[in-house]
Amino acid sequence: MFMSATSLSIGWPARGIRCCIWLGYVVSWSVALLMRNPVEPGNGLRDPHFLFYVSKGVHISSYVLLTILTAWLRTRGWVRWGLLVFLFIHASATEFAQAVLPLGRSGSVRDVVLDLVGIAIGVALTWRWWRDPS
Repeated sequence: MFMSATSLSIGWPARGIRCCIWLGYVVSWSVALLMRNPVEPGNGLRDPHFLFYVSKGVHISSYVLLTILTAWLRTRGWVRWGLLVFLFIHASATEFAQAVLPLGRSGSVRDVVLDLVGIAIGVALTWRWWRDPS
């Protein structure tokens, strides 16, 4: 017996649980970005070029995931687009905070651009959810 595509529905967690997952990720990622420099060269990562590419990959992939989680909230109207604006502000604000707080880190326009690339990839991967959140 074959099942139709409509009978195979994904059992999404309740909206409140999705919101808690999203909020937990935002808080965790914000804390990670505002910690003192988390990885110093020499702690098992001797090659600074390797460390550079890994850290930039983390920037992109973290914002891809954050954007996917934001789309997964399946909010409607201005809230959905407000959350997307929040992601842009978050990317810029955390880099600004790195530049002005005594964290031993420096904010970088390049990192903001990479974060925005991650957001764009996340929107592209979930475009259907952004267009029609139902």
